[in-house]
Amino acid sequence: MITVTGTSKSFGDKQLLDDINFSLDNEVVGLIGNNGSGKTTILKILSGELLSDKGNIQKGDEVIHYLPQYPDFKELTVRDFLTSKLVNPSDNYKIEIALQSLGLSKIDKNQPANSLSGGQKTKLHLASLLLTNSTTLLLDEPTNNLDMHGLIWLEKFIKDFKGNILLVSHDRALLDNTVDRIIELKDGKIKKYGGNYSFYREQKLAEEKSQLEKYKENTEEVARLEKLISDKKERARRLSKDTKPTRDNDKFAANFFSQRSIKIDRQAKAVESRLGHLEKLEKPKERISFPFGFEGQVHSDKFILGCKNISKNYNDKVVLQDISFSISGNQHIWLSGTNGSGKTTLLNILAKKLQPDKGNIEIGNNVKIGYFSQETSQLDINKTGIEELILTGTSETDCFKYAMNLHLNPSDLRKPISQLSRGQIAKLEFIKLLIGKNHILILDEPTNHLEVETREEIEEALKNYQGAILVISHDRYFLEEIGISKSYELKAGKLN
Repeated sequence: MITVTGTSKSFGDKQLLDDINFSLDNEVVGLIGNNGSGKTTILKILSGELLSDKGNIQKGDEVIHYLPQYPDFKELTVRDFLTSKLVNPSDNYKIEIALQSLGLSKIDKNQPANSLSGGQKTKLHLASLLLTNSTTLLLDEPTNNLDMHGLIWLEKFIKDFKGNILLVSHDRALLDNTVDRIIELKDGKIKKYGGNYSFYREQKLAEEKSQLEKYKENTEEVARLEKLISDKKERARRLSKDTKPTRDNDKFAANFFSQRSIKIDRQAKAVESRLGHLEKLEKPKERISFPFGFEGQVHSDKFILGCKNISKNYNDKVVLQDISFSISGNQHIWLSGTNGSGKTTLLNILAKKLQPDKGNIEIGNNVKIGYFSQETSQLDINKTGIEELILTGTSETDCFKYAMNLHLNPSDLRKPISQLSRGQIAKLEFIKLLIGKNHILILDEPTNHLEVETREEIEEALKNYQGAILVISHDRYFLEEIGISKSYELKAGKLN
């Protein structure tokens, strides 16, 4: 069992964690929150890689293994990396079992681990989990770049694991299928919810609705009491005028109005007391949202792009072989395949970022292509975000509106892009796609590094997009939401 008590952590003048408390007791817990909220900081503190500013962490006899979001293999080969994770160096046979379990049995174990594709790197990191005697696992976005085979394996592994798992993930399907409860990290504080992700969302929406209704009722009651006080004070003021002696010197009338004025004044003070004791509620934060969507619209029969007999080799390895297909109208096409099957290579060729060894690419008349790459940014890292966006001809005001919709802080737009996180850079890339009037969007793992709220905004916009979409994605929620009309699988260099 692990117990975290009163833990806080700041970086400079920014407090990421503020007196947080939770425990892990032989369970799978999902840790969610926006990018930069401090989720990875919690994992690093639990792993011992980072010290908290204050607080106490009881780990007992737990053997903790931390799987960071971005694998660092240094200069190690595949074999050397896995060997370094063995509890007993003589158990080399376990390396073969681990690689086979993740579908990596055919890779060259003597090649540098950093030469693998993004998905293969993630799988290699996951394979290391099978070589430890850990009782607690800290997993930071373990699904990034994984294919469906890898996702299915990871889900089963998490379900079968005997011990604690603290899982940081934006993969809603994975959270739904594996976690016992959810911890939400927001503004340095944590809040605990029972159940999986879908149940958390239901609780969260009900909670937000209740808070808003309570705030409205409170506001109405404050307004009612303030008006009542004002009315009574005004009435008391008028009655006080009537306490002056009348022309016929009617002392009884003057005394009556005087006593009445005093009574009403006391009533006003009593109401003021009630108002003073009324709970002061802050207005629930309502995110400012501006209507937006992806520009670009095509006729349902318009030819968008196509390829004929496309082939591509890397050294002696055939990656693509005689690939032919076409896209027209507003088709939403999903391209699937195992990690390293050549999906990204094909998208790079279609987006004119890479030349095929043979074959032709044909693009429809006046068709404009928007491309989102999981590997390389299309942005000038020496510019600030706002400078890069303004180059599209969009006003600064609209750029900030788009940024707010995608949960990108205005202050981040004024930073050099080189200082932004991968998630923030991905949001900038999406803003450029939103601004551009593209007839087709070619998207390579577009939801990697994005928190759930941003994914939902993009899903809604893509659902209503009137152009074509060609997408590689392992996010099952995302694919279902945007609506896939056709799918292809890339296997052994062929398209099925």
